[in-house]
Amino acid sequence: MDNFFNFFSFRDFFNFFLKISLIILSFIYILYSLVALKHIKIMSKTLEDNLNNFVIFLSLIQIFVGFILLIFSVFLI
Repeated sequence: MDNFFNFFSFRDFFNFFLKISLIILSFIYILYSLVALKHIKIMSKTLEDNLNNFVIFLSLIQIFVGFILLIFSVFLI
């Protein structure tokens, strides 16, 4: 019975909770980035400007960063 409590230490529980939380937050960030990209594409059709392609590019970078965060939270933490 003593080995059972040693197996589930506070540090292991905290690491598990941290990892699950970071994975969920990464998914939420990716969803936010996708919604922002959709919004930017609709706005660029409505407002024609020289910087539309640059803003879309920044939105794509945001999605890329979201996937990097997801990979980091799944494999490295």
